[in-house]
Amino acid sequence: MVKTVIWNWQEGQYLRNTSIDLGISLSDLGDPVFWQGIFSVIFGQINTVIVFTGGIAVIFIVALAFLYKDVLQERFAGKETVEDEGDFSQARPYIAANSFFFILCAGAVIAAQSLTWLAGLADALKESTYATNAYDYKAITYVRYMGPFLGPVCLCGLSALYHKKEEARKYLTPSLVAVGIFQIVWIGFILPHVYKSRAASEVFTAFGWYDIVNSTRSMGLSVYLMGSVALAVVFGVCCIFYRKRNVLAPMIKYY
Repeated sequence: MVKTVIWNWQEGQYLRNTSIDLGISLSDLGDPVFWQGIFSVIFGQINTVIVFTGGIAVIFIVALAFLYKDVLQERFAGKETVEDEGDFSQARPYIAANSFFFILCAGAVIAAQSLTWLAGLADALKESTYATNAYDYKAITYVRYMGPFLGPVCLCGLSALYHKKEEARKYLTPSLVAVGIFQIVWIGFILPHVYKSRAASEVFTAFGWYDIVNSTRSMGLSVYLMGSVALAVVFGVCCIFYRKRNVLAPMIKYY
């Protein structure tokens, strides 16, 4: 009734995107191509977020990981942490709970998309292994559904980083390693499959000065690799500021 009457946008039509047919069976999961598709979506979407936040999202996640450790040690091991600035010691459990909830929400969305797009993605990988224009490759960079959950996570991460800015330097090494791993996986194992896909490139078009609607220029690596170059520059500048414990200056890029 909801789909056919209450939200019926046109008489006789169903509301779009209200039902899902996975199109796969448990036996399909024995095929390595299906696992390649699942991990491509997971790594691809996380990498897309990393690129478009200039790597700052990774630093926020690392800061939150240290925050979770402090909260757990305080609650279960009875270990008292160093006194925080202002009232942050009281706010810390709430920041941990809220950020963890929204991280789970984002993770659930990515996991769901890795399954709902899997049948078409696996077919695309089987038909032509490299450099096709298959529409289903779009799932690898399709972050708009999990995007709303990232704002609260980044705000909580910024709060954790700001109140622990004297420890900002120790967050940089694990963040650099994480960014490096995702870029290696992206460039070495995922990009060779998708770099000619117009659908997958929609979120990256700004980096290649490419008009997805009007341009007749063929899709190429430049659209994606410029994103990696921008990530390297922005992340490098952010690391310089964080080494100097100036945690607010990198936020200028968001305004």
